[in-house]
Amino acid sequence: MRSIIADTIDINTNEDDAVLRPKRAAAERIKVKADDVIKLAGEALKVLRGQKPLVCNFSATGVESFVSNAVLAIGARVGSVNDSSEVSSFVESVKSIFINVGSLTKTQAEVIRAAVSRANTSACPWVLDPMGVGTLSLRTYLSKELMRRFPALISGSVQELLELTGLEIARTNLAALSEERIITELSRFATVTKSALIAYGAKVYVITENAPVVVLEKDGDLANSVFGFQAVRSAIASAFFGALTKAKRFESSVSAAVVCTAAAAIAEKKAKAPGSFASAFLDALYTIQGEDLKSNCKVKVID
Repeated sequence: MRSIIADTIDINTNEDDAVLRPKRAAAERIKVKADDVIKLAGEALKVLRGQKPLVCNFSATGVESFVSNAVLAIGARVGSVNDSSEVSSFVESVKSIFINVGSLTKTQAEVIRAAVSRANTSACPWVLDPMGVGTLSLRTYLSKELMRRFPALISGSVQELLELTGLEIARTNLAALSEERIITELSRFATVTKSALIAYGAKVYVITENAPVVVLEKDGDLANSVFGFQAVRSAIASAFFGALTKAKRFESSVSAAVVCTAAAAIAEKKAKAPGSFASAFLDALYTIQGEDLKSNCKVKVID
């Protein structure tokens, strides 16, 4: 293992699982406007398609095919590993890792832990999608463990991310929370975890340290009727991280959110039902260009 100076070690993990990262000076705050976000996403899309990063896909049973097809459609490559003996060599060959805990077994959890350990010692960015956290014990325990091991991004519903913060009202009465309270709680969570966040709800919130909050308006609700759509959006984010690297957390996160939101809007205009929406969404991911983003994605920046 190469020697790296550690500035943060999670006391809940053993030495092999400790997150090692070089010390670095405090980052300068990013300043952007709505048009900058759209332009940035278009440029990132070109980079992704030029690099075709290989993404390791740990998806829930039943959505793996949809997720893999979406990653391929956006212009990346995808693969998976199911045995801990293959984890180390496979992680060495990928540019990013996507972890969705939606249909977890104890064996899968051990493979995921091994993948995260290898990723953290090789600077490979990984994305956590805590699907269904709070409702089932195994996925909740693993998600809370993994969130402390510095994922580049945590991506899920507003309720799932607030569940990870321990905010009780998020489970019992999410509708009672104002947008300001949601942003405050998620911003605090991003600071604690040192991860970027994408939170999906009535709106899409992208939150990273030292950057303004980016809020995206969504058009239509067909996506909510397609099983696995949340996992697809999170996996697309992993592809952007694979192309732009872990250091570009803001750029990767907002680019993924903008491109997926715009592609969904394009699909919504063509589809009449969930089945046709899923197909139209994959087609939109495959054909979408930078010039399509502004007319299909409403961006607000809160500094």
